[in-house]
Amino acid sequence: MRSTTLLALLALVLLYLVSGALVFQALEQPHEQQAQKKMDHGRDQFLRDHPCVSQKSLEDFIKLLVEALGGGANPETSWTNSSNHSSAWNLGSAFFFSG
Repeated sequence: MRSTTLLALLALVLLYLVSGALVFQALEQPHEQQAQKKMDHGRDQFLRDHPCVSQKSLEDFIKLLVEALGGGANPETSWTNSSNHSSAWNLGSAFFFSG
């Protein structure tokens, strides 16, 4: 393959990637901003409704939740029955992931 053809192909691939990134950013950025505003409003409302909770304590708790969710924790499991926690890594899920 000649070097000019290779460079043209490389330029087209880069143009494709950049244009795809711009389209993706234009489509997703408004949703992200809306979600951020909703989260900020919810946090501020919670702090107003619960003045005994400090902003630092709430931020620490939110960080703990984000880490737990990132690790696969399920927020919909029972708070009262710790033996009721089901793992996302059952045999079927592990088999599907490894395949």
